[in-house]
Amino acid sequence: MRSRPKLFPALFALFSLLTLPHVGNALILDAPLSPYLDEDGPARPKLPEHPRVRVLFTDDGIEFRFRHERAVEAYVEGSFNNRESDRWEMNRKGADWIYTTRLPDGDYNFRVLYRLDNDSDLVEGKKIGAHVGYSKTDLINLILDDQSIRLYDPSKRGEVQTRLDADYNRVQGFDLSYTIGVQHLSRRSPRFHWTQGYSWGLERWSWRAGAEVPIRPRSGLEFLVEGLEQTVSHDTWSIETEENIAAALFLKEDFFDYVWQSGWSAGLQKRGRGHTFRVAYRETDTSPLTRTVDWALLSKDKKFRPNLFSGDSLVAGNTRQIETSIEWDRRNRTNRPTAGWFIRLDGEYAGEELGGDYDYKRSVGRFSHYFKLTDDTQFDMRVMGGGIDGTAPLYRMFRIGGVGTLRAHDFKELTGNRFVVANIEYRVRLFSSFQVAFFTDIGDAWDTEERRHIDLESDMGIGLADDDGDVRINLARRLNQGADDDLVVTFRMNRMF
Repeated sequence: MRSRPKLFPALFALFSLLTLPHVGNALILDAPLSPYLDEDGPARPKLPEHPRVRVLFTDDGIEFRFRHERAVEAYVEGSFNNRESDRWEMNRKGADWIYTTRLPDGDYNFRVLYRLDNDSDLVEGKKIGAHVGYSKTDLINLILDDQSIRLYDPSKRGEVQTRLDADYNRVQGFDLSYTIGVQHLSRRSPRFHWTQGYSWGLERWSWRAGAEVPIRPRSGLEFLVEGLEQTVSHDTWSIETEENIAAALFLKEDFFDYVWQSGWSAGLQKRGRGHTFRVAYRETDTSPLTRTVDWALLSKDKKFRPNLFSGDSLVAGNTRQIETSIEWDRRNRTNRPTAGWFIRLDGEYAGEELGGDYDYKRSVGRFSHYFKLTDDTQFDMRVMGGGIDGTAPLYRMFRIGGVGTLRAHDFKELTGNRFVVANIEYRVRLFSSFQVAFFTDIGDAWDTEERRHIDLESDMGIGLADDDGDVRINLARRLNQGADDDLVVTFRMNRMF
């Protein structure tokens, strides 16, 4: 049934703009509230008054760089590590002054103090802490998010981002969405976002809105609230959305399965140095969706596979649950890490005392570790596992095999209420822009009502990738006895983990 356009999203966006006259023209949004946004946002001026200050990702952490041809001493001073002020001495390296440290995602204010070799050029009588006669840059706002580093003028009180996104898959067909978000650069100010979209395949409008409100900014405690009415896939952990769009548009391969959900959630989030804890209550109404399109630029004779969640059985219904998640992140960077480790634990409880149509407990854990052996060799590993007790909706069951898990197996070949997967990879750089990867995958998914024991499947293979490891061709073969030993070739545009 075709739904009429909703006026509330447009009125909300207009209200936001009218009630925030001090807002500028760009925004940074945090991923937990808006997972479909590119965190980098639109281009903005990169502090032209500070061409000498740069902040970079390196294998050892975050690198501050300052350049002045006559500087004989330099310090980074800022609000780091939840303290009022830190001051770090920079070391001379060539023409630059450098200091490297590890910082979690967040926003910080800093400046560079420096002393020149000619006293006449010093700021006369200037005293900065215990340092007398030092020049300083203006205060700079640093925002770290995923693998993006952004420097802004902290005197701007707030900014607005608008973004237009396009999607294509076998259920929605072409989907177009427009996002408006508001964020103040101050840690003490709330952040908002609103997304309005339309799907031509479903002939249906969608929306998603949310806010993060700081409660105790210095300790990282925030109140989260979100509402939605849109198409949702729970498979985004196995393959990036951009990759899935390209596969669907060109090759008629859609690796996601979809449901329609409407509901809301509210909770608390605590961010600290290298860790994040979140607890929330969520209530959603879910309905099944079917394939609506069967078109692609290539593979015209091929058909899209059916959407797994197209029937009402164990798909439709109301779910009321308490969600928790905690993660510890000690990687040198979030995207393309080369050192450190990452742990994340997720839990869901949908007990009958909460109401709703489902009664289950679900838990998932993930551990990944990255070792840079030499400048040209890298060893990475990932282990995941999870379990479900009770009666959960079908879209929360575990499915592994194929892209993102067991690379030589059929797509979502193994399913059940228990799963375990391990991926091990060794990469060697042969040339400046070319890598060879040797990998093995081990895993199983099973239903405890059918069997109690684990029966591991395995495969191994070789991959050819660019220098970053993003663009890659994998050749894999199954190892378990009696399995089809045909070589499976896959093409990836992002790292698997």
